[in-house]
Amino acid sequence: MGGRDANEILRTEGPEVLRKAFDASWAKVSPEADVVARLAEGVAELRGLPRGDRVSRAPKIAQRMGGSVARGLIDKHHVINAIFQACDINNSEFHASIASALQTSVMACSSARAERPRRIDGAVPQLTDDIEIFETNDAPSNAMPEAYVRMREEAKERDAEVSRLAKLTNSDYERERNDPRDAWKHTGEVRPGPAKYGARIPENAARHGQSFETQQTGTPPLTTIDFAPYAFPDPQSIPKRQHLFGRHFMRGAVGASIGAPGRLKSTTVMTEVIGMSVGRDLMRGQPLPSGPLRAAYLNGEEVQEELDRRVAAICQRFGLKAEDCGGRLWVISTRENPIRIAVRGPRGDAVVWADVVSALNDWCDRSQIDALAIDPLISFHAVRESDNADMDLVCKEAFGAIAGKRRAVELVHHPRKLPPGESNTTVDDARGASAILAATRMARTFNFMTTAEAVQLGIHEDDRRRHVRIENGKNNPGPIGKAHWVRIETENLPNGDEVACATLWTPPNPFDGVTVHDLKVVQRLVQGGAFRTDSQSKQWLGWWMAENLPHLNIKTRHADKPRNKAEVTRLNSILKTWLKNEALAVETRQDEHRKPRDFFIAGKPVEATSPTPITDADDDQIILQ
Repeated sequence: MGGRDANEILRTEGPEVLRKAFDASWAKVSPEADVVARLAEGVAELRGLPRGDRVSRAPKIAQRMGGSVARGLIDKHHVINAIFQACDINNSEFHASIASALQTSVMACSSARAERPRRIDGAVPQLTDDIEIFETNDAPSNAMPEAYVRMREEAKERDAEVSRLAKLTNSDYERERNDPRDAWKHTGEVRPGPAKYGARIPENAARHGQSFETQQTGTPPLTTIDFAPYAFPDPQSIPKRQHLFGRHFMRGAVGASIGAPGRLKSTTVMTEVIGMSVGRDLMRGQPLPSGPLRAAYLNGEEVQEELDRRVAAICQRFGLKAEDCGGRLWVISTRENPIRIAVRGPRGDAVVWADVVSALNDWCDRSQIDALAIDPLISFHAVRESDNADMDLVCKEAFGAIAGKRRAVELVHHPRKLPPGESNTTVDDARGASAILAATRMARTFNFMTTAEAVQLGIHEDDRRRHVRIENGKNNPGPIGKAHWVRIETENLPNGDEVACATLWTPPNPFDGVTVHDLKVVQRLVQGGAFRTDSQSKQWLGWWMAENLPHLNIKTRHADKPRNKAEVTRLNSILKTWLKNEALAVETRQDEHRKPRDFFIAGKPVEATSPTPITDADDDQIILQ
């Protein structure tokens, strides 16, 4: 190799080289320490060469890493930058030659992997691509590190085993598969040996339904299933669902809050988490049936200082003090120390990071957490968000395991980009795989008030985006329920910061000022008159009400151009409610021009009906029509 010995340089300079070449976030994600060591050996080899020899050797060092890059074990930019810095040659063409050599190797490894024998069930193990590339880079055999010699021999042994398995008949294959002594051949594991060379456990364990501990000990997987008939328990003995906050947070269930940025998702969830720790619905001012709870909010986007501002603003808004929470609240930023409950394995598919899930679950158990909010979902995993299998694993085997039977887990998630012309997000618009929505038991959406809703409710256009409609789009355990509104309010902190808070907002009640006497007057009026149901007609009943019931404070008239749409909507809401309550009815007859028209007539007497909406749900639906 020339120059100083590679092992000596690796011992003295390797750690420093790696610290410069790899950032901290990558080091936390990658489980393959061998890949780092392999690149370190290449960097050390380049450092030991004379400066003039590094130009020809560097591309071949890059080729060694092609298999690891192809399998997603390391980012190509890390490889290129490490080799380029080791050569200490500041030349753009030289940088491009390293990148080209690496890309060629990656494509060759990807093609070779695709052509290898593979069983349909994925039982045939994948081989080490880097060994093949190493043997074709014209390096003398004595230049190979001892570790590569061992790995090469193991790869050849695995090659022979792959060929043998591919030739087995199905019956022979299944018979051998059920033999515990040969389980390693079908799980993708190498023959039992040094842990360093058999460390691809997480992916195979997830694929074959085994725990990491089971696979490490060599215990054969479950091969028999024996389900008992359904026992029909006494309905009174079945535990009742335990809702923690309204009908959204429920023990043993994973829920989702979906909305575009700026729609008060995080603020609302944080307000609910703080409210649970206090034991009160802060926005409604009502105590929670469950009493004070232990709640945690983990945020992967904001720094801790920003979360502190939001907590201070919420406490200031609702008059809370630290002692009100009683040590039952956790608000933690994970941006600087990310928590990834799942990552991409050597073959690119999702791998649940058992140690992280176990650590988070253990912390929740020790702290007796009742409700855990994760904001946003994308910041707590490193798998393909658009892949149904990956996200099903994340939501069920990771967050579902954390929820268990006694804990509510809430995932804050973003929607996809809406098509032109659409402004409102539905639960089906959740970004990524549909498995996210399928795995959650409850899901709700956050949307700005639309222009049409603002007109109907009499909200000025400039004030419209301060109102957010929260609507339940999915509730597997029970009915979806009605929507409600929150309004963005600003709190001024003592340090001078302005922080947005979420407060409950109720749309104007169209029946404010309406009395039973008003309904009786209208019933007597329509008995002897011809009042139309169409608001475009001069004979519409609503126009008479606007002129003759001044306490309703409705100023708009039929002749106005333009009319006040909010006031017209209010009159329509009153009349529609009276129709629903059967205080009024509709009759079709000919007008003065002998054309069929719909007219109001009196319905049931006032004593048998109600002048106001029967239920809140009816009121909500009528207002927004």
